[in-house]
Order: sequence, then C-alpha cells, then structure tokens
Amino acid sequence: MKKENIQLIFEELKKSKNEDILDDQLGLLQNQINTFKVTHLHSISMVVSLVDEDLITFYEIYECFDKLNMFSSNWEKEVVDNLKNISSKLNQVLFSINKLETSVTREFQKLQYITDSSFKSLNNSITEQLKSINSNTKFNNLLNDTSSYRFHNVRNPDRFLL
Repeated sequence: MKKENIQLIFEELKKSKNEDILDDQLGLLQNQINTFKVTHLHSISMVVSLVDEDLITFYEIYECFDKLNMFSSNWEKEVVDNLKNISSKLNQVLFSINKLETSVTREFQKLQYITDSSFKSLNNSITEQLKSINSNTKFNNLLNDTSSYRFHNVRNPDRFLL
C-alpha cells in the first residue's frame, strides 16, 4: 500500500509547474522512499530474528512497529485519506507525511540492536537466510540504500523536518 501511495504522489508531482516547489516536494518524496526502504529492512530483520530465535531483537523491533501503529490499518488509512485531497493541498499533505516519516525514522534510530558489531552479525544472518531464496543482491542494495540514507541524515538531520 505504501508503494502505491508513493506512486500516487509521484504522478501528482509530474503535474507541477513551479520548480522551487517541485524541488522541495521531490525531497519529501525521496524521504518517503527511504522510509519505505528502512521499514522494509526492519521488517526483514524482524522475521530473521524470529527465525533465528533472537527474541530480544524480535520484540524490540516489534515494539517499535507497534508504537508507530504499523500493525493497524489506521496508519496507512490516514495516509490514503490525506492523499485523496492531494490536488488542492499537496504541500500540506506532503509535509504532514514527512512529519510522520520523520517520527518513523527517529523511532528506528532508537533501536539498540543496530550497533556496528550487531549490524554486521545481522547482515550475515540475513544474508544466510536470503541465500535460500536467492535475494542476496536485493538485500545488499536495500542495506546500502539504508546506510547511505542514515549517513545523509547524520550530515543533514533537519533538511526536511518541520
């Protein structure tokens, strides 16, 4: 559903004529794409942690998702409802979504299981799990994108924050 929302925003952005507004909106869209990737990464980590019987990591990620109401349909429903009014309130919707995306990113940054050593261990564990389904390349791309985005946020933490 998130992927469809991002695609809907992209289609609306293609109609924009003002370059300054378009630049800001493209930055917000990039934040949404990166949040989608980060959420995807932590979802995979949660499943792998469960398979590996690492229940501490599993419940830490679970609590983070639960705190963000990602297990309920309300979170996506709120985004979809806002997107239906996109033609008249595109900026307000994008900044509102960006605020939500920022809270998601900040909450994930609080997770304790991602330290340098545990990140390597998690990477190895996930890589082993993905070998059985031949998705190693896709995961590495996701991991690289996530790492790049984390590095970008460290250097520019308030670029699109409200």
